[in-house]
Amino acid sequence: MDGDPLGEPLEENARWARELAPGLCTAAGDGACAWYHAAYPTLRLLGLVATPERHARFYERALHARLGAPGFRRVLVSGAADTAMLALVLRAATPASPLRVSVVDRCLTPLALCERYGARARADVDGRVLDLLAPAGREAPATPYDLACTHSLLVLVPPERRGDLVAAWRAQLRPGGVVVSTARIDPGRASPAPADAEAFAERALAAARACATPVGVAPTALAALARGYAARLASWPLASSDALAALLDAGGFALEELRCVDVAGALGHGDAAGTHRSATYAEFVAVRR
Repeated sequence: MDGDPLGEPLEENARWARELAPGLCTAAGDGACAWYHAAYPTLRLLGLVATPERHARFYERALHARLGAPGFRRVLVSGAADTAMLALVLRAATPASPLRVSVVDRCLTPLALCERYGARARADVDGRVLDLLAPAGREAPATPYDLACTHSLLVLVPPERRGDLVAAWRAQLRPGGVVVSTARIDPGRASPAPADAEAFAERALAAARACATPVGVAPTALAALARGYAARLASWPLASSDALAALLDAGGFALEELRCVDVAGALGHGDAAGTHRSATYAEFVAVRR
């Protein structure tokens, strides 16, 4: 990070997440999300998972336009796998108008990564444990946020709970506050498809062999991380951009921007959820009424 104060320490994140997750992953108790938080930074290092960086131009434009305007100083990063979304926020900030950023997640592991990265970037970042799908997520904070951003969180929520997530965004934001996010669109797949976890584990091993930088994890452990990630991660893409628009409207948001884009990936359409696969995404900005 010497030459770039906002550069993410990806190798350190991967190593630290593997060390921290077994003890810090407390969602649903007993380290229930360690399979995800221990694996994601390592798989990201290998270029095998979907990241907000694939929408970097959208986030840069949408965030910079708001964060450079009056009244947009308090930012909520709504769920975090690692530091990727936070890094995009900090890069979009206007130096003359420093931000106050809160990262919320139901697990301590990504919060620890984000708080350490924020400190190294000399940014005002705090982490807070909050399950946005729980009733507490729909309780307005003492000082509401001006902007909330996240990557693909909607599709990680079962359809019957999406309204709760939108309600949480509305509760956390002030009137006129905005949500900036993405969501995968796939009219042919309304539920998770079975993943070929063994095939994904083989991909991870091949990517590690081809990686110029040592990954720092033994092949058997890497295969286990990849296998567990592919086998357990579920996503429920939206059927259409109209379905997304209706969901947001019902939740008290007015769409300011919505466009569908085809995103190229290193893997094919049939690969496991949450991987770096080709897909169609909605990129959207919604304003809280």
